Amino acid sequence: MPPRLSAGALVVLAVCDVLPFASAASLTTRGVDFLRLRKVDRQPGLAVPTPSVEASPSGDRKIAEKFKGAGDGLRDRVARVRRPGVLKDVGVKFNKNDDWEGFLLAVLTNLVVMAGCCSIFAFFRQRYRLVYAKNVWDNWGYSEPEDRDAIVDGVPMLFEEKDFPVVCDAGTPLPSRPRGYFFDWMTASWMLKTKQIGGAVGLDQAMLIQFTNFAMTTFALIGIPMCAIVAPIHMTMGGNAAGDDYLSWQGFANVAQGSSLCWMHAFIVWFVVLATVRNIYKWQEKFVKTRVEWLKHMPRVQACSVLVEGIPDRCRTPAILREYFNRMFGGRDVIKEVHVMMHTSELMGLIATRDEIKTKLIEKRAKLKASGEDPNAARRPFVLCLFGGESLSELQRELAIAESRVKSERLRLRQKSEQLNIQEDDDDDDEDLETESSHPTDDPHSSDGERGEVLSDDGQLQAIAKGSRGVRQASTTSLGGQLADGLNLFAARTQTTKFVREMRGLYCDSAFVTFHTRYDACMAIRMVPFTPDREELKVTHAPDPADIVYKDFTTDRMHAKLFCALGYALLVGLAFVFLPTISFISAKSKTSALAEYFPIVGELERDYPKIASLWNGIAGALGLNIVLGFLPTMLVLITSSCFRLKAYAWAQQLLQRWYFMFLIIFQLFVVTISSSLEAATMDTIENPLSLIHKLSYGMCRTTHFFLSVFVIQWASVGMEVTRYIQLIKYILWKNACESPEEAHKFAEPEDQDYYGMGARTARYTCFFVIGLVFVSLCPLLCIIAFIYFLFIRLLIAYQVVFAETKKPDLGGEFWVTSMKHCQFGLLVYIMVMTAVLYERADSPYPAFVAGTSLLYWAEKTLGFDEKFFWESLSQEEVIHVQQQETCGQAHQMRQALRGTYMQPELAEDE
Repeated sequence: MPPRLSAGALVVLAVCDVLPFASAASLTTRGVDFLRLRKVDRQPGLAVPTPSVEASPSGDRKIAEKFKGAGDGLRDRVARVRRPGVLKDVGVKFNKNDDWEGFLLAVLTNLVVMAGCCSIFAFFRQRYRLVYAKNVWDNWGYSEPEDRDAIVDGVPMLFEEKDFPVVCDAGTPLPSRPRGYFFDWMTASWMLKTKQIGGAVGLDQAMLIQFTNFAMTTFALIGIPMCAIVAPIHMTMGGNAAGDDYLSWQGFANVAQGSSLCWMHAFIVWFVVLATVRNIYKWQEKFVKTRVEWLKHMPRVQACSVLVEGIPDRCRTPAILREYFNRMFGGRDVIKEVHVMMHTSELMGLIATRDEIKTKLIEKRAKLKASGEDPNAARRPFVLCLFGGESLSELQRELAIAESRVKSERLRLRQKSEQLNIQEDDDDDDEDLETESSHPTDDPHSSDGERGEVLSDDGQLQAIAKGSRGVRQASTTSLGGQLADGLNLFAARTQTTKFVREMRGLYCDSAFVTFHTRYDACMAIRMVPFTPDREELKVTHAPDPADIVYKDFTTDRMHAKLFCALGYALLVGLAFVFLPTISFISAKSKTSALAEYFPIVGELERDYPKIASLWNGIAGALGLNIVLGFLPTMLVLITSSCFRLKAYAWAQQLLQRWYFMFLIIFQLFVVTISSSLEAATMDTIENPLSLIHKLSYGMCRTTHFFLSVFVIQWASVGMEVTRYIQLIKYILWKNACESPEEAHKFAEPEDQDYYGMGARTARYTCFFVIGLVFVSLCPLLCIIAFIYFLFIRLLIAYQVVFAETKKPDLGGEFWVTSMKHCQFGLLVYIMVMTAVLYERADSPYPAFVAGTSLLYWAEKTLGFDEKFFWESLSQEEVIHVQQQETCGQAHQMRQALRGTYMQPELAEDE
């Protein structure tokens, strides 16, 4: 039974559920940022200078000259970029001369925080092994319960050396088990291989770790020449355009207007594009090989099944659909089982009511047992029933009634399905008789198996009419015979309409079809389209049977399209209210606004101005952190409510795409937004080229800010590996549960909206894109980004493999999406550098040379899907696997968590 927690524990759990760790890390580092020793801070009365065209480096003079006579409208739009506006609310700052002091302090602070988090993690890992080493304790679920170590929390213990299985159910080797020493987790994490991770926690998690390796190799390949060659050239031959901005000496900001180094950067753009594209293709080839092995070891029930959508009315029963696919395969019996999705909303409501009564009954028995009363007593006194709720006997009686209602509804659905199948079989017999009477029997081309067609609706109606009335040889020459045929046809049409209406009321337009062999299932997918209408009988790969959202299949196509349109509208609306929400929260959280409601805040502001300044700095980023913390949850809420997901893991994939888009817009492209997203959109529509100019201007003058963003992420990764939210939940639940294992079930998993595969992959890909965009403008960012992904590889890899629970696996689909997002980031890099070179060089030719790399990028990006076939096994591999199965040498399959595609509510209770 679910244990009860105290009110204080429930409050703490609620705070843990809504507290994004990124907010804590960001707020901490924001506070450090405002404690920096600046000249402006040390000299009261001096105002922070606002960047202007006259005060900017020499590159800004060319912008002023270009737009000097371009008209007030365009000049005002470009000038608005220099005014911080909404950038203050999101925490974006322009480069300043003394930023190097804050950057060094941020690096030192975040390294200290990282070291502290690692020490805390290593300390608690020895004492709470279910939170930090659960997969080591039970050997990823492959060990027997009696062979596992005893759980003793709070005492440092080593894992005992036992002969646990070293391979998973598919024959893949499992990772080595760290024993529990203070720092041995580092070695265990670093030595992880892709096959080991895939066998232990799934291919999606393995490719998430592989993405960090891909990012590190990319930044090493680009960053070594950029830092060893290009950065010294900027410092010695750039022309000292950065002046006293020491942090910008290594970057493009130190290149003077009209410098010949612009030609060097034109060819550097080509180098970056070639190196990145080559690395993407190289790692994608590795993934395809791993994906093929994953497909070969797929659970048999999933490998031999397909999802059929858009089933027409004439094929919605399991018997008809089975016969249809058998005809498509030349009359062979290729179908093992068919599960057409049924409308079971009434049954699910009855099951929910039954489960609620069952929960009340368990709680009532626990209360009686705790109070010392006999739980088996038939009746309780009236007074106790009046104040203590329903009696035990009443709950037992209600449970029996609910159980009978559930069984009755299941029986009704089963009988209705059998009735429709029998009725359809009778109609098929009539169709066969009609076919024999209307076609010569000696015609070799008249068999249904060879034609592979389904009789038309008129033919079915004629057969039903003559079969229902028993009229097989009615005279068509007399008026009475024609009238009888007409009446029979009318009755048949009425009967068919009723049959179709009953079929639609019982069955949905989707089904899971399981074939006898994998070969036939693959052939069914490659035979589409089956009909001229591409929306009919769409056959795709079936998801994991344990991860299916069955309720999404009960929505018809028209309502699904309407909800999809509503979902897109909500996503667009969320994008437009994003910045206003941040501005509102930031404005209302500052001391000047709080003093209007709480006078004591005004007194504190006057008495302690430094503390007020620190709080205002934190409040400036408070709105951004709150909105970004809840953004994945809002996206999941919209996608799960409005889009037809079909599987829970597909919700994470949609989250990856939309979350990445929001992060790119409001973390990278935010430098082009002057006052609001609406104004930026209207400016871009009026003059599309202004976007390139604003992007170039904003990127060049915010390199210090993005350096700090990457440094902040070091501490965020360190805080994530501590798993402090799961630790707090585990400690609280342990006091209410009967065993540590039960407490662990309530404490896991981590928040899937923020820490799931979709959100994690989107964040890592976004930071890769940000680092890629700035490799030429700020070579130092290559080193900072490399360290960031190194920390992820070392810390998050351990957490994913050894601590977190296993998640549904899509076999690397998140990886493919991230590779496409990286290609999009390369496009942004080309656009930014082309615009920068056009503004900084004396002639447009360096920009032209850099822009021509767009042709190579387009050719490789468009050919990405054509070159790599990863969705399923190739025809050669399918035939090879089939031959091995025929010879008894089939691959060892992974065990499925659920062995059937039948709707869970239709299965009998155990």
